Amino acid sequence: MGFTPQLFAQSDALASTAAAGKFDLIEVKADGTAIFELSLPGLTKKEGYEVHEPYYKRLFIYGDGNFRMDTSSASLSVVTHRYGPPNDGLGQYYARTYANGVYSDEEDKPPKLEAPPVVPPAGISPAPATTVVDSGKYLKITRNVEVLPGDPFVNIVSVRNLDVEVALNAKLFLFYNGLIRELPVLQKAKSNQEGLSFAKLGPTNSQFSVQNIFSYRPRISDGFSTFFDGVAAFDQVVTMSINNLPPGEELHFFVEMIGDKDMMSQFDSKAKAQMDFLAVLATTDNQQFYNFPKAISATAEAELQAQGISDRLLALDTIDADRAYAFSAIQNNGGIVIEDGIQLNFLANRIIDAYTSTATLVSVHDPNFLLLESCACPAQAERYQILATIQCENEGQAPTDDVYIDLKLPPGLSPEAIIPTPISYHPAQMDPAKVRFEQLAPDSIRWFFEDLALQGTPIYGTGDPRTYAQIQFRMYSDQPPAELPAMQACIRFGFNNDMLDPVCTEAVKVDLLTADEVEATALSCQVGSCLDDPLADDSVWPWWLWLILILLVLLLVLLWLRRRR
Repeated sequence: MGFTPQLFAQSDALASTAAAGKFDLIEVKADGTAIFELSLPGLTKKEGYEVHEPYYKRLFIYGDGNFRMDTSSASLSVVTHRYGPPNDGLGQYYARTYANGVYSDEEDKPPKLEAPPVVPPAGISPAPATTVVDSGKYLKITRNVEVLPGDPFVNIVSVRNLDVEVALNAKLFLFYNGLIRELPVLQKAKSNQEGLSFAKLGPTNSQFSVQNIFSYRPRISDGFSTFFDGVAAFDQVVTMSINNLPPGEELHFFVEMIGDKDMMSQFDSKAKAQMDFLAVLATTDNQQFYNFPKAISATAEAELQAQGISDRLLALDTIDADRAYAFSAIQNNGGIVIEDGIQLNFLANRIIDAYTSTATLVSVHDPNFLLLESCACPAQAERYQILATIQCENEGQAPTDDVYIDLKLPPGLSPEAIIPTPISYHPAQMDPAKVRFEQLAPDSIRWFFEDLALQGTPIYGTGDPRTYAQIQFRMYSDQPPAELPAMQACIRFGFNNDMLDPVCTEAVKVDLLTADEVEATALSCQVGSCLDDPLADDSVWPWWLWLILILLVLLLVLLWLRRRR
């Protein structure tokens, strides 16, 4: 593809989807507070998800560089935001909202709406700015929802100037369309502390396209973006300019993207899949004569080098728009490249930070899920090993105190047949003594995460590792998986020593895996395995031992017959 320069205007009207509702401006008060009324279409329950009431995950982009995320099941709601004095020469602001249905039918198209322009009154005081970048970092990526191919989502790439004296001039690079990986699975040889690894799918890259980029700070970022072919690890990269970002301030780029629906055929339909978005910030030292301190470790720099990204990454200065050059093919020659006698000016850059955001590719927006996989134990007659994976996400504004994950067991399963030590859990750095197994009743168990402060997705974004918990454990049954009823996990979040009402996963059946599928999981059903089955009948010989005994008897009979001759 080479490169494609593109200008995303800051105030263009946002295309709305059909029957998408309305985002109205009701009034602007004297202190700059704008009152909006948001009307969204009702959601239809997705077939098979009847236990859940569908709701919206909403992202509000206020047009002044600030944003907010929340959840709501209301079709009609009032939204407020206080604006400050016009900045960067903007006399009016365009507020936008993206709303994605959770547990809703595929026919419910995600609305994206724009309100009438807000004109702040004169003489008002400055308004608080949205800040999300972690301490000691220049960069962060947050996302409003997980990636459902065909639905729009927004990667919010935030840049903070860490310096307290000098304005920041830099290029921001967003790399995307990297390798698709399946849901994290445990390597059998690894411990909890070593964490999760990924099952590689092969050389299949994700397929995203950028729909819009907004920043709302025209004096700092002019909205001009350039697309290039990517490097080894990513097919595409888009660059954005940052000019004189004041010390201590944050700038947010709202990158609206959409995924190709064909990606859903690139991985096992029973699994989820993941891919990375990588943001890299590089300063132009020969322009500023100032070395901003790096916020990237030597290890992270080495990882970038392995992906084909280094300080030789070049920012575009001027180029003949009729010519196309692959980003990865441009070579640094003192900031000047000569092609066919034509001088192309590039500015050599110095990377000061990088941030990788891992997104989950899903077939339905479901923040909590239960996955049950099984295999037959050859060492025991009619015994099956079951691997359970449960994940939950905090969609609230406040961090949790504790997390309770309850599972009701059907006939054929008992608490005594569950291994009380988990195979893995997230966050992996938790004290093992604070991840506890409890038997609640003859048919119910609980995993208790004590003092687990899960952060809220409205603050940290969907997919941030601080916002979710996951546990994997094994259990055994003498019932064939097809005969076991569907199971459902219910999660309670503790806040200030109070347990909220439970949120439950969809009820799922146990899936009996093939031998090849078992290899990619933490199941272990080879001969001699299933040894941790607490209810295994040691007095019953396994079939393979009976076979050896029969062969031995036959051999003895043959020897006896030969001697009689």
